[in-house]
Amino acid sequence: MAQRKVFVKGFLPHLLYEPEDQRRALPLMLFLHGAAETGLDLDRVKRHGPPKVVPRTPLPFFRVISPQCPPGFHWVQLLDDLHALLEDAFERYPVDQTRVYLTGLSMGGYGSWYLASAYPELFAALVPICGGGDPDEACALKDIPT
Repeated sequence: MAQRKVFVKGFLPHLLYEPEDQRRALPLMLFLHGAAETGLDLDRVKRHGPPKVVPRTPLPFFRVISPQCPPGFHWVQLLDDLHALLEDAFERYPVDQTRVYLTGLSMGGYGSWYLASAYPELFAALVPICGGGDPDEACALKDIPT
């Protein structure tokens, strides 16, 4: 699993999983971690979810991006940065942009709801785990399978 930093307003370090065949346009999964993995050490992101599972059980038909939320922030404060990270991925890698999936745990679950509400056109499906969102924003999600 590769590690990269994308400079947006500052930087958003992330883990990138790419299958062996990197030439094909593949679906992309964006995984947002919980509060315990916030920081400046990308190894913390590998504690749960796809970053923990993928090295042991490869996903041959997916790219997975797992950013790390910087200290002192929550995902809901970084929606534009996450959007920029996705746009950067679309430019750098062959991604099937009709199959971009968003998931997150706890704080990442909240971030998933808010990111999907802000940019509903980007996501084919939303899988927030142990996170909530603003009910007033729920209409923005009406076309995204959850």
